[in-house]
Amino acid sequence: MKLMFAAAIAAVITAVGYPAWAQPAPAPAPSTSPAGKTASEKNAQMALEKAGYTQVTNVKSSPEGVTAKAMKDGKPVSVVVDTTGKIKERPPAP
Repeated sequence: MKLMFAAAIAAVITAVGYPAWAQPAPAPAPSTSPAGKTASEKNAQMALEKAGYTQVTNVKSSPEGVTAKAMKDGKPVSVVVDTTGKIKERPPAP
């Protein structure tokens, strides 16, 4: 009787699976647009253009937010769009 019960339990575990044996799912890849930008980079570029920046290039994620180079009032600027959406200008790099 004990042997039949053990065999039945083993069959159920084999058929149903055991959560401890499950492999973790791979982490999802960051969402990217067809141009290869992440969603946050694309959103930052749209926010910059809406704020009057033109020729927005070099849009990249960084620890402080999304950085980019752009033109504002005919002058080149470096900008950072932080995680709250605030735009900060920096002097252009030489």
